[in-house]
Amino acid sequence: MFKNPEGSHSGEMSIQIYTNSDFKLNVFAPLIGTLIYSLRVNSEKLLILNFQEKYYILADNNIEIRQAWLGMDLSSVELQCLILGIIPQENNNWKIKTSSKNEYRIINGTTELIFHLNSMGQIEYMEKFIDGLLEYNAEIPIYKKYVNKYFPRKILIEDNSKKTHWKIIISDIQTQTRIIKALDLNPPKYLREFGKN
Repeated sequence: MFKNPEGSHSGEMSIQIYTNSDFKLNVFAPLIGTLIYSLRVNSEKLLILNFQEKYYILADNNIEIRQAWLGMDLSSVELQCLILGIIPQENNNWKIKTSSKNEYRIINGTTELIFHLNSMGQIEYMEKFIDGLLEYNAEIPIYKKYVNKYFPRKILIEDNSKKTHWKIIISDIQTQTRIIKALDLNPPKYLREFGKN
């Protein structure tokens, strides 16, 4: 279930995480299985396809766009961390600080991510702050074993205003050994650009 001030979408969900951190989320209508909503993101662009209302949004992948269309600044890297249940690796932009055995703070400029880990070292709770203000929090209350590893079974994400909610229940995890086609960020011709007649 995905809900923001613009509307809500719920049904069967398929999530694909690419090795280059591209990300694709599809929502299908319950029982019927028709694709009703798709979110596709790479490091530069964000594409939203709303098949029910027959429009698309193709925009730069930045804080303002994510806040406007996802209801919060939830990056694809952060969402991947939550889906996998593990904190991101330190890189040139992110610096990891250990507060305690089960709490990690990751800082990038004025953005701070706080992770609380369970006894197995997986994410149990997460908060994101921008300029010291809470942007969203996420909770992973249940983990389940898939393919000999534990992954989140249930993920709850809520923005600071409590108007935007994501509820993800994961029923199956698959890894692809074959090469997957590159993420397609071309909107279908039969959808109109949002804001145009």
